[in-house]
Amino acid sequence: MSTYHKQLRNEFRQLTKSIPTSQFPLFEAEVAKLAWNITEEAAAVGNKGKGRRLSLSKIFYVYVLMDPRKPGPWVITFPGGMTFELPFLPFYVGKGHGNRIHAHVRYLDKALTRSKKPTRKQHTILNIKNAGLQVVEQKVSVNLVEAVALAKEEMLIRAVGRADKKEGPLANLSDGREGPTGTIWTAAARKLASIQSLGRKHTRATKQHLKKINTGKSHTTSTKQKISESKTGVPVHTEEGKKAIGDRSRGIPRSVETRTKIGKGNRGKKVSEESKAKMRKPKSAQACKNMSDAAKTRKPPSAETRAKFRAYQSSRPRRRWTQEEKDAMSAKKREQAKDPAYRARIQEAALKREARKRANNAYTRG
Repeated sequence: MSTYHKQLRNEFRQLTKSIPTSQFPLFEAEVAKLAWNITEEAAAVGNKGKGRRLSLSKIFYVYVLMDPRKPGPWVITFPGGMTFELPFLPFYVGKGHGNRIHAHVRYLDKALTRSKKPTRKQHTILNIKNAGLQVVEQKVSVNLVEAVALAKEEMLIRAVGRADKKEGPLANLSDGREGPTGTIWTAAARKLASIQSLGRKHTRATKQHLKKINTGKSHTTSTKQKISESKTGVPVHTEEGKKAIGDRSRGIPRSVETRTKIGKGNRGKKVSEESKAKMRKPKSAQACKNMSDAAKTRKPPSAETRAKFRAYQSSRPRRRWTQEEKDAMSAKKREQAKDPAYRARIQEAALKREARKRANNAYTRG
């Protein structure tokens, strides 16, 4: 049995223990039975390849939207003789958490632009607003796990009655059990959703909204680990992508602020031995050719740039070496000079400098 199902079993065990001492034991027993059935049905994978793992957090509530033009009291009777009184006529019952109770009125205009014709619920809200009144919103049961919230929502809808079935005043189009919380996607469903969303682009307003709600958020450690594992071994950019990025950024000078940030970020960093070994590794023939071609086509710095560089160098504070440091460097150089490989690298570097110098002189004369 998974941890989720163990937690779920303990939650319902606590719920059923409180039923005998409840004021309305038949109602609570019906809620517990219905909540368990909802949980089992939600966990099964449905026609669209999606299942749901209902949340065990006690953050959910059941709410009612009421029409202030039709005052009560309105008495609702549940199984087992339990009654519930509302001050105004209810026209919608829902389940949610956070600010879900306010969403119907808050996003009414946006919902109307998407639909060709207002629904019964939207029509009722419009009429209330046109009358200069506000929809009465009331939470009737709070601090519930999701399965219990769904069960109470369904029982409340049945007790009040839906208008489309001519059983009551509610504008609900179903008996509940809806909402995307805890959806579990199969591989086939994910692939289908990916194919359907290919080519879609967010509007400017949507991008601004996403930026606003995500600013300041940070991933958890487990999420960061999953992202890292999914990207391990995957190239960040293709060769064509790298070339396109290079072409776009080549020749664009960085601002002083950007250069300062880069310098500040790199200051004090130490290069690992592995990186040093990679830098010492001889470059391939193709890489050498690319560098040579780039050097031939690169223009020498202008007189203005050279003047700026000299001014910058002269403005920097010069470090004074102590005698001990000078002696240590001299001793190190003497030890290095005894190494044949070191002497070979020095000679190779000198030959490369001479080659670059000749190439620059030839470019200047040309």
